[in-house]
Amino acid sequence: MSSVRIECVAEGCRIGESPVWDEKEGALLYVDITGRKVCRWSPVTRQAQAIAVDAPVSSVALRKSGDYVITLGTRFAALKWKEELVTTITQVDKDKANTRFNDGKVDPAGRYFAGTMAEEIRPAVLERHQGSLYTLFPDLSVVKHFDQVDISNGLDWSLDHRTFFYIDSLSYSVDAFDYDLQTGKIGNRRSIYKLEKEESIPDGMCIDTEGKLWVACYDGGRVIRLDPETDNRTGGERSSTISICRLNPFLQNGLEMADTMSSSIKIESVVKEKNRMGECPVWEERENALVYVDINSQKVCRWSPVTNEVQSVSVDARVGSVALRQCGGYVIALGTRFAFLDWDTQAITNILELEQDKPNNRFNDGKVDPKGRFFAGTMAEETAPGVRARRQGALYTLFPDHSVIKQLDQLDISNGLDWSLDHRTFFHIDSLSYAVHAFSYDVHTGKIGTHAFKFGDK
Repeated sequence: MSSVRIECVAEGCRIGESPVWDEKEGALLYVDITGRKVCRWSPVTRQAQAIAVDAPVSSVALRKSGDYVITLGTRFAALKWKEELVTTITQVDKDKANTRFNDGKVDPAGRYFAGTMAEEIRPAVLERHQGSLYTLFPDLSVVKHFDQVDISNGLDWSLDHRTFFYIDSLSYSVDAFDYDLQTGKIGNRRSIYKLEKEESIPDGMCIDTEGKLWVACYDGGRVIRLDPETDNRTGGERSSTISICRLNPFLQNGLEMADTMSSSIKIESVVKEKNRMGECPVWEERENALVYVDINSQKVCRWSPVTNEVQSVSVDARVGSVALRQCGGYVIALGTRFAFLDWDTQAITNILELEQDKPNNRFNDGKVDPKGRFFAGTMAEETAPGVRARRQGALYTLFPDHSVIKQLDQLDISNGLDWSLDHRTFFHIDSLSYAVHAFSYDVHTGKIGTHAFKFGDK
């Protein structure tokens, strides 16, 4: 397993996307979609230059003759960097005033594939089936491959150039097509991997030197590796430098570059079996094991580094998080209940049922504070991909005496939480707020107070 060093090399993007290495210029090229900028970062000067454009710019590609071609609004356009000159090549979706291009990439023969989507009302919420997938050919002609797309996203080609891989995000599927490299035509569409809704939304995609696909999961904090031959997720490593654009409120959606050559961080897949939605890893010193939950499979799991095996206990509802008890065993956030779990007997003892008036809610992320109180929050389940009842969740605290208080309500998706090193600040994420919130914290009483500030913005 190679080591990986992650370094933030460019900051200030609102939505950084489409990283492309420009060998001729020795620079990393990328776009800031909503910032309406095409950017170029130099590893020599460690500075980024940018050219402002007149519409959301979603992807960029290199031209053999020099300079770039971009997807700008609903236009394919040429960009001359030194002159800062943009020239429209052609416009698509002329009958749709509310669409724009999204992800794009060049095929092995130099054709530029890019797809469109409706503008979002809010992230991942938009008018459905308004997008299409297009190809810009070297002679500047354009072909539409298909329409009825929700969010045209990740795309790439197999190493033998005979298969085209594609993601329409709200289908929650990675699809494959037969590909004719000579003509640029695609056919025989089929799904090779279907994500569960709770695995988050598939977004960008690339292929590695082993022919495995890497898929970024929007709003999920993960990148999954897929084997298109077996339709399975797989562990693995990168053996070359990769570029990653990420949404990060602390870095203002910065662009990162991962360098595998000089690092002290080792990333290893230790659980080989497939989890539908693995969450909440907790190291248990007493058992010398990694405890975690598989939310959608309704299991609490424990992995041993000695045997390299996973044991699990099945439960009767989705389990959002797990924490250690001082006396042994665990406390879990199960459905809308706090409950104890005895690992040896597999017995579950309910502590308290919450939100009985909200049958479509469940617990999500949870964590123990420095004094042993279990904080966990709830959320509404999705009724359709990307659709859920808003502001149905709350944040609760289970105290050692088994009493429970509600700390916050009107939440969408209660998620990440932690405390400052001096225990005076509590940090919390309500995912659809697109921000990390900070509150004053009284470690003696376990109560959160004044909302101090937040990082990030939509």
